[in-house]
Amino acid sequence: MSSIKVNYSQFSPGALLEELKHHYNLPTDSSCIFFKSGLNDIYKITQKNNNYFLRVSLFNVYIDESRYEALDRKCSTIRFLPSKSIATAKKHINTAKENNNG
Repeated sequence: MSSIKVNYSQFSPGALLEELKHHYNLPTDSSCIFFKSGLNDIYKITQKNNNYFLRVSLFNVYIDESRYEALDRKCSTIRFLPSKSIATAKKHINTAKENNNG
């Protein structure tokens, strides 16, 4: 039997919701949809009157040269946006002290 190389896959929103319900005691009427893909996958979790967005960062996604180039282009865009007065998220660096606290 031959194998098929996979570059990328996503979690099933339904299966992800079941895991979230199990670990976080979510209400049974909660829903989960795939919202957006990028450097991370974003899922929208909806409960009665609340919406939450779950960011899933995948380990070791950028493994070949073309993926590194794509990541570099995205990072270049993020560095460029503030020069045009477009807000971006602030970089957060974990310190050793933060890592030891949780």
